[in-house]
Amino acid sequence: MCGIVGLVKFHDDVTSHEVFSMKNMLEEINYRGPDGEFFHINGREAFGFCRLAINDITHGDQPFVNDDESIIVMVNGEIYNHHDLKSRLKRKRAFRSRSDCEIALYLYEDYGINFLNFLNGMFAITILDKVRQKLFLIKDRFGIKPLFYNFTGERIIFASEIKALFQYPDCPRTFDWMEALSDSWLAGHVSNSVTPVGSFFSGIENIAGGHYIEVNLRNKTVNTKEYWNITKVPIHHLSKNTIIEKYINLLESSSTKCLMSDVDIGLFLSGGIDSVSIGHFAAKHTEINSFSVVSRSTIVNGDAEYALKAAQHYHFNEHFADFNEYTMDYSIDDWKSLLWLCESPYCSAEQLYKYHLHKFAKHTNPNIKVILTGQGSDEFNGGYSQLFSERDSAWATFMQSLNILDKNKEMNILNDPIHTWDNLFQGNLLKNNFFKTKNNPYLNYVYSKYRDIQMYNCWMEDRIAAGNHIENRVPFLDHNLIELALGVEENKYADLFFDKNILREGLLKYTNIPETLVKRPKVPFYYGKGVKSTRHLILNILKKNNYEIIDYAFNKNNFVNIDSIYHFAKTIENHHDLENIEFLTRLINMGMLDQMSSDLSVKVKDTNQISIPPRINIHKFNLGQNEALTINTLHVPILKENIDILMPLHENNLLYITINNSIEYLVDSRDDYEWFTFLSQINGIKSIEDILSQNNLNLEDIKETLEESIFLDVIELKPIFEDQSPSSKA
Repeated sequence: MCGIVGLVKFHDDVTSHEVFSMKNMLEEINYRGPDGEFFHINGREAFGFCRLAINDITHGDQPFVNDDESIIVMVNGEIYNHHDLKSRLKRKRAFRSRSDCEIALYLYEDYGINFLNFLNGMFAITILDKVRQKLFLIKDRFGIKPLFYNFTGERIIFASEIKALFQYPDCPRTFDWMEALSDSWLAGHVSNSVTPVGSFFSGIENIAGGHYIEVNLRNKTVNTKEYWNITKVPIHHLSKNTIIEKYINLLESSSTKCLMSDVDIGLFLSGGIDSVSIGHFAAKHTEINSFSVVSRSTIVNGDAEYALKAAQHYHFNEHFADFNEYTMDYSIDDWKSLLWLCESPYCSAEQLYKYHLHKFAKHTNPNIKVILTGQGSDEFNGGYSQLFSERDSAWATFMQSLNILDKNKEMNILNDPIHTWDNLFQGNLLKNNFFKTKNNPYLNYVYSKYRDIQMYNCWMEDRIAAGNHIENRVPFLDHNLIELALGVEENKYADLFFDKNILREGLLKYTNIPETLVKRPKVPFYYGKGVKSTRHLILNILKKNNYEIIDYAFNKNNFVNIDSIYHFAKTIENHHDLENIEFLTRLINMGMLDQMSSDLSVKVKDTNQISIPPRINIHKFNLGQNEALTINTLHVPILKENIDILMPLHENNLLYITINNSIEYLVDSRDDYEWFTFLSQINGIKSIEDILSQNNLNLEDIKETLEESIFLDVIELKPIFEDQSPSSKA
């Protein structure tokens, strides 16, 4: 993880004022590389690089320059096969470091831009070739590492993040409302999207994965070129068993290569098959620190339980962070800082949680600079197939859903009158074959996920990790793995890609991972059954000071109806499930980015200014037997010895839960009336059944929160005395 900025002029030498601007650009993103800043300024070029030192901590400074200083190279990322690539060099070189990135300089010297075909890794690379008078800006095959640019007839500027470009005086700073409002994912439109990757800012170009731009410095032109295309992966004719075996071997190889580091390595362990498989292979080679979340959602969906099982099975140095929406208090300024870090309307509760999980990991072990994650497995292995076929768990049902996505994508391309005809018949007038899509719907779906990987998954993971001086690595996005999966013949899709069967079968057959971990169904991350608590957390941020954030986002906007947004917010607030809060958040994000890009007053907060989730010890819970999570309504709920419930005077809608006389939880009846009522009735005598019946509550109303409270050792259940009946305890 590093930061790149650069300026190349076409006519005149770089001035001192432009050097100052370039240094401001690097300063804006210096959290990407806190271990050192380096500059190359000469004639018409000025480059800056901030480094997060991971490999060859002492000698890996950049830019890299060849012997006659005719080629200048900067690399953000990792080239995992750099040792093997040394054998491809046409002549011996005296390497100045052990850095994996230095190989890019000498490969380019020998092979020109075709050297990209040799690379295995994640990278954003800039190359200035003074002899050929060309500048190359390059992205890895999946756009894992970011790189943006702004081009005029006089100069080109480029940087790892958009906010850095804004520090250059004549760079445009206009939020592109049309692009944002037209984005099908942001709008929640049930459709595939294969539109080009963008930046959400006018004049700021985002280089797509598998592409590079070639800037001809003689004639001042920019051309986009492709060196890898996900839609052109050749079909192979391997048997199912051969594919599965090869897939597991490639995954082990990729996971092992991602361990390349001179610093400590961590793993985000959800307890799902993706993170468990990476942990399994990584644990063979190094000590792993695992980081997991304990929250209402992860208790209900089983993530906390299975993360503990996996951590104990592999003897990870496990760490569990306590995420509680009642004690996590974020200001509007906190949200602004997070949004500016992410610089995308997609910023949501997931980014808030993951940012703090990164911070928790860094605080727990300051030497950690690398975190392994499971990004990419769901997208390219059929991880969402069960979600799309929930009522009828079968490949055919999954395909029916994908046909709908495909049809909607094509409808988006067609003109409005055709929409009108189809809508008259409730969407049933035109069959799928009318649209003549040339690919199998599954492939079209995967190509859409390829865009999501670039515009959401990798983009967001990069930013929230960078904000904590950490680099995320993604073993499932090795291009060899993806090419194997995409080269599968169509008649094998159902066997291999329904519910990630390619991964599950392979792990069962070729590893000793416990079957209970391999066969565990996929669950939503922070959503699913616990979605209401997540939505409450975001609502509490948005509604601060009577929705002050809406005024900030739109008070200078002359084409958005701000009264309508306030009304929409109030409607959501009064809805039991806080439905549509995600859309409100995205829209507010758009307005805030518009505002922030124009005044540039917001800065990314230093990580020391952000609160750290507390660590929680869950070793004592016998999760494997689920004893603590069993609810018997004839039992009496009692508070643990060090727990008290307090109701403040003159605030009859609030309850405080204290642990060792310290307030740890706040329960507001306006947010969760059922749980508030249940807590207020706990007296050590009434059974659960008594409390429910006397207050007209249902067990389902409070079950999730009660399970969490038992899990966190706040409440315990005691059997009722045999000589007493529930009715006698009123």
